[in-house]
Amino acid sequence: MSKTQKELESTEINKDDQERKPFDPCARAAASVDAYYNHLAASKVNALVPCNPRPDECGCEVLKLPHAEPHFSVKWGDSKCDGMESNGFEVATITVCNGYSNIAFENVMIGQITVTDEFGNPVATLPDGFPSVEVHPRGALCFGTIGPCQHGVPTCVTREIVLYNRGAKAGKYLLKFGPVCYTICYTGHADACFVLNLCKD
Repeated sequence: MSKTQKELESTEINKDDQERKPFDPCARAAASVDAYYNHLAASKVNALVPCNPRPDECGCEVLKLPHAEPHFSVKWGDSKCDGMESNGFEVATITVCNGYSNIAFENVMIGQITVTDEFGNPVATLPDGFPSVEVHPRGALCFGTIGPCQHGVPTCVTREIVLYNRGAKAGKYLLKFGPVCYTICYTGHADACFVLNLCKD
């Protein structure tokens, strides 16, 4: 076995990646195989010429994408006569929708849900030390994957929260979500062509 082959087989995963990611035997094996073949490709000398002119090497640059985010809405009450009182609890729904037909939002998660007064300050606390207005759960609230809209109708996922009010002062409050995390998944396709020259034996 050549020295190069031994070096290829002993290629290790980047130590920083090992420290950042939890131990996963399958992911580690896949990363090891990827590292092996990337090293193998780098050792090759001859490159086929593309059919259409394009840069010889793949660089690294920031791709400017249009801004896209899911749509949030909060609803509560079984009738228009309902009112949120300073004592009691209300069950509300948080609905997250995707109004785009060519992308999906994956791993949508509200990291934290908080309630503040109308100026963004913490709500008043009770003698027992608890806030007079609370929300449960406080986070994280997961919505999974929200697929593309279809036939002009948005795709939505809904979760429930409970607003618990105890001796709260009457007035306006702010229900805040953040951070809200998600991955934008866009499905595309491309073609590739290379010139292959064969030499006569």
